[in-house]
Formats: sequence, C-alpha cells, structure tokens
Amino acid sequence: MDSDSIYNYTAKILSIKRRLEQFDDDDDDATGNGKVASEFLDALGDHGLSKGRVVYYAARLPIIMQWFANRSMMLKNATKDDCKDCVRSIISDKYAGKTNRAFAEALKRLVHFAKAGEIGEKKDGRDYVSEVSWIRPETYVKNGRKREIRPGDLLTGEEIEALLDAIPKISRFPGRDRAMVMCLYEGAFRPGELLNMTVGGVLFKDKVAVVTTVGKTGEKTVPLLLSYRLLLDWIEQHPFKDNLDAPLWWSFATDKVIGYGYLRKVVKKAASEAGIKKKVWNYLLRHTKLTDVARKHPDQILKRFGNWKKGTEMMDVYIHLSESDLEEAVLKEHGLLPEGGKKNGLVLKTCPRCGEQNAGAKRCTKCGYIIDEKLAIKIAHREQSTLEGLTRTVKEHEHVQKKIFRMLEELTGTTKAVSSPA
Repeated sequence: MDSDSIYNYTAKILSIKRRLEQFDDDDDDATGNGKVASEFLDALGDHGLSKGRVVYYAARLPIIMQWFANRSMMLKNATKDDCKDCVRSIISDKYAGKTNRAFAEALKRLVHFAKAGEIGEKKDGRDYVSEVSWIRPETYVKNGRKREIRPGDLLTGEEIEALLDAIPKISRFPGRDRAMVMCLYEGAFRPGELLNMTVGGVLFKDKVAVVTTVGKTGEKTVPLLLSYRLLLDWIEQHPFKDNLDAPLWWSFATDKVIGYGYLRKVVKKAASEAGIKKKVWNYLLRHTKLTDVARKHPDQILKRFGNWKKGTEMMDVYIHLSESDLEEAVLKEHGLLPEGGKKNGLVLKTCPRCGEQNAGAKRCTKCGYIIDEKLAIKIAHREQSTLEGLTRTVKEHEHVQKKIFRMLEELTGTTKAVSSPA
C-alpha cells in the first residue's frame, strides 16, 4: 500500500516548501536560500530517497534556514566556522538524541548541496565539502536527551479496557475503530504495519485471526485472539469485504485508507475520555504489549512480535521493562501485595453461561451474560436500590390510601367499612 496515503507525505513536503519561500530574496528569488532548499528536497527524491525520508530532512529545514536568515547569510557562502556556529545553536539538550542527529544530517547535506549542486554521500572515494565534512551526526544520538519509558508509563489491563470502552463515545464508526485499536495493541504493530493491512491479509481460523502485513522492516504475521470477534464483525461491515486487496481500515470520509493522523486522534481522544492520566500515544500500546510478551515468552517470540531487523538492541529495552516483575514477586512473597497483583495486559474472558470467549467486552457477545465483575456489582446495587425504592413507594401508597378512606368516612358520616380495591 502507498505510504503516502497513510502519512500524507506529499502534502507535508508542499507545506514545508511554501514555508521555505519566505527565505528567498525579494529582489532575486532565483538564487535565494528558499529556492536552494526547495531544490534540495527535489534532489533528495531524484536521488532515490523515499518521500518519508525527504520529510525527515524537510521538517528540520525551517529552523536551519531561520538561523541563516537571522545573519543575512547565503547557504553557498557559509564557512566551516559558520557551520560550527549553526550546529552549536540548533543542537539542544531539550531535543532527543535522534532529533539532534536529524538536524546535523540536514545541515550537512543542505550546505553540501548549496555549494556542490549535488546530494553528498561519503562513498566511492567522494566526500562532503570541507565546510561540513567534519560533522558526525551519530555523535549527537549518544549525547542527546534519551526518551526512556519506565514501567509505570505502560498501560495496565484495566486502562486498555477503559480506552476501548471509550471509543464508542468519541467515534462515528466504533466497530471499525475498536477493532483497529485492539489490533494495534494485541499485535504490537507499528502504526505503518497496522494501516498497511488489507482485507485479504486477515485469515480466520477457529477463534483465531492470523494477520499478515508489511512494515518498514518487512513482512509480519501474528495470530490474534482478543481481536478475533472485533475483526470478524468489522469485515462483515466493510464496504469492500470481497476485495482482498482493499485496505482493511477503510475511511468512509475520504474513500481511502485511514491516515496516521486519524489513528493518532482516536487513541488520544479515547484515552482522554477514559480518564487515563498517563501520556498515551500510538506506540505506547506497542510498548505495553511487547513488555507483556517479554514477561511471558522466550526471546525468539519477542523478536517475532517486534519484527525488528537483525542486530537490533530494542529487545533489551523490553526485557529491561519486564524485569519490574521481580519487585512485584518479592512484595507478593512478603504479603505486601494481594495475590494476583497488578493486571498486565488483556486476557480472554470465558462466559460462565455459554462458554464463549470474549475480549474487551463487559457482556458476552454471544448470549449477553454480564462477564465484567464491576458491571455486575454495579447492576446488582442498582437493582437493589430500585427494589428498595419500590418497597418504600408501596408502603407510602398504603399510608395515603388509608388516610383518604378515613377522610371519606368523615365527610359522608358513614360508619360503613370501606374495602381496599384489589
């Protein structure tokens, strides 16, 4: 599937190009910095970079261009000392290391292009121009601020259920969006992997949906149990359910695949509606699921779920997060934590009446029996209150009825007993 449909890269590039126009000279915009930067982005595409990668560089340009504009300096005239000053100015502790690396890469390639008229690459005996050849972008990853996820940042099973329950309150298409968010969590999918799914990429077996999709690190196939019923119901509603190549997450508003921005909005709005105080974003569901997998399964299963390239260090991140279970085990051993402890991840609930397995549901999807303990208690309390209220009403009516009969007797002066109506 075209990634441009998901991430809207073309529109983003055009928007940034319009912003770059302000850096052109009013007198001679053919040689202004804005023109050079715009041509640089075109050259990146011609050089074979994907639109996503072009956006990666484009997003850094306005800040770099503003630095040169503040000094009335042309890119093609920048010296090595100028470039050093620029790096010192734009590289900041407030940014993550990878963001600082992106700024360094963008500056290095942009200045080289302005001076040499080509996209620079250090290979085949070639190098960048001397003004920027000294820049080593990777060094800024090590020195920059690291965005670490702590165990307390992850979502609990109750929070995931609350998030899913909130979707009907914020979505016009809750059937589709609940299935989408449940898949995002259970499959530990990257947003791109999720949105690349097709109708034909979902194979239904006995209570299991086997999903195959493609992402930035290749093909990924995972079995989904929690998402089984939600996926089955959504595909039945899908306007192109007989077209195996149709995007699974179809947008009725745009007549194409749902975009990344919509997925992001659904997750954030549902989390807010559910009253979750933590910062919630798409990747947090992936982090939460992979940490749960690291707790319960060997490394090879974790690697399959994560769909990482060879040599990745990402597995260590989730193994580290899962080690927080050690603290829970020690507390439980000394009676400082109730048996069962905290609830990690979602699990299937078996209906005691019909045996149907349910995921993220408060009532059995087959027979309607209440399987959520909190809801059952709430309804029992409500029924008890209703029964007590009716009892009080009946007693009050009996009291009023007797009073009316006494008044009638006094008015008519009769001593005849009046029988209550049946």
